[in-house]
Amino acid sequence: MPRKTDTKERILKEAMALIRDRGYCSVGVDDILKAANAGKSSFYHYFESKEALGAQVLEAYGRLANEGILREAFAPSVPPLERPLRFVELIRDQGEPLEGLFAGLYASDNGHVSDAIRSKAAEVVESVVQRFEQAFQEAVQRMELYPDAPVRAMAEACVGFCEGALLIARLTGRSDTLERVGSLMAGIWHPYKV
Repeated sequence: MPRKTDTKERILKEAMALIRDRGYCSVGVDDILKAANAGKSSFYHYFESKEALGAQVLEAYGRLANEGILREAFAPSVPPLERPLRFVELIRDQGEPLEGLFAGLYASDNGHVSDAIRSKAAEVVESVVQRFEQAFQEAVQRMELYPDAPVRAMAEACVGFCEGALLIARLTGRSDTLERVGSLMAGIWHPYKV
């Protein structure tokens, strides 16, 4: 029998997996509790609502992405214009945190989610966009990109590209989607290369 002290972690872990696989709106509290082998009283002891759990799931996926893929892809030792492509490679090779993050974010497009979930999703996406933006700023400082390069727009386009590629992979069931299209992302900043 599971220990009481790990109940919150089990609920969060199972919620992360279910939301990654099915999306926020398709997962009910009962589904999560069954998978976590936990009761409703435990759920409401740790989480105010499904919305509160959803926000924690997005935070957890954002933290995992920051501690893993984002940290490695955007390391200072990686040349600035190679960082976005490294990011795509890492998603392809070990993409669970980002796949989970973006699966959770699909909920933000659904009119049935609250402003709190939408706001949390925007906050997490912003942290990813900022990594790209910093890489492009550094490329401008190194004179690898023209000074008038729209670094913010390029960063947003790159994140949109990655999210779109993951969505296509999920919809088609093709695990090679990022491998096939990943290098095309360089076309976003190519017109601004010095």
